[in-house]
Amino acid sequence: MGGVKSKPQVTIKLLEKPKDTEYHAYPESRLITVTRSFYPAGSTQDFYRYTHGWDGTKYRLAEIQDDSSGKINVTSQLKGVSDVTSVSAYYWASDTSKALIVGITKKSGGNNTTYYTKNVGGHPPWHTLFGTSYSEPLDDESLEQTLDELNCYFNNGITIDLSYSKSKSGGNYCCHKHENKKNKKGGRISVEEKTVCCQTHSGSATFFKHEFTSGHGVQLAAIKYNDTGRRRRINIDGLGLPIKQSGKVSVFYSDSKDPVLIYVESTGRQDVTGWYKKDLSKGDDKLWTRVDAPIDITPDKLASPIDCNSEGFKKLIGVLKQLKCEGLQQCTMDPEHLGQDGVQREEVQKTAEQQTQQEEQERDRPQQQQTGSKPFSGPSAGAKAGISIASVGGVGIAAVTIWKWPKMMSFLIARM
Repeated sequence: MGGVKSKPQVTIKLLEKPKDTEYHAYPESRLITVTRSFYPAGSTQDFYRYTHGWDGTKYRLAEIQDDSSGKINVTSQLKGVSDVTSVSAYYWASDTSKALIVGITKKSGGNNTTYYTKNVGGHPPWHTLFGTSYSEPLDDESLEQTLDELNCYFNNGITIDLSYSKSKSGGNYCCHKHENKKNKKGGRISVEEKTVCCQTHSGSATFFKHEFTSGHGVQLAAIKYNDTGRRRRINIDGLGLPIKQSGKVSVFYSDSKDPVLIYVESTGRQDVTGWYKKDLSKGDDKLWTRVDAPIDITPDKLASPIDCNSEGFKKLIGVLKQLKCEGLQQCTMDPEHLGQDGVQREEVQKTAEQQTQQEEQERDRPQQQQTGSKPFSGPSAGAKAGISIASVGGVGIAAVTIWKWPKMMSFLIARM
């Protein structure tokens, strides 16, 4: 009796991928098709995903060869599994010479994908990637973050992360491999918290400066931030990422912790240096454009108290207020509308008028005493000195404290 005929086997060759098109087939029989797509879907798209697919019901996966035709030793964990339907390889879009992650998708129980990456300096050469626990697969957010870290280690492509939590944590960062060097201070990007305030008023706002220094092949690959669980990219026209020149990105956040205004500095791209905000006019939430009115002030000048009457500062505060960053709103008032200590004159005058009306009402209210004395008509000239009036700037009254003279005198007369 003849045994069950085994399925023909296929070898996946990651070297086989489309160059300028999104479709490719190999070997000569064109049994395996390769499609290229951007990953992840959405606003970032810094990586390519090449998916090698075939009819998994007819053909069994034998092995996977990397971009150098070397065997990727992960299929040993799939012995006896014959329903692999595709193999995906993930690359940095700017360097497709080596795969950062390989995913193997099986059809059984739904399309389940297991991800593998190189084990740097360890054994086995490739190991499995997991999500938050060993029983959970990677979701898209975790997979993209892992790709960013692997891109830093293998391709020297660093990603500036403007998420509020990353800024607030301070220190240095990039990927786990570099961060753990130099007593856990080896991250290639430094974060510094700055406070901006003017010379006169108490209002202030915080911004954060992310800075990296070029050298040793380091490139700025992307600028991103996390928005309610979704990783978003910041695109600047003319910046032309990746770049090898040193750079800085200073960021202001809205009251809801979203990045709303950034200042970009690049030693190699002086024409793009300036202030940028998100441009929603074209329905593209990843595009950031220069602010409409040029702001003639830089973050370095904001690090020390400055004159809030300068035009550059006024423009900056105006933009921040529009973007819901309210920390410096007092300084947007015209000096002619301000008294000492930044108190708005209109508010002072309104308070003074209200207090004066209250004083007149108290004084005019008839208070007949039952002791045979004349009706009390109000405080004497000397007693009126007990009315404390604080003048602000010689114009408005900031506070008025009124003694309750009629009631007080009635009490004193009754005690006599």
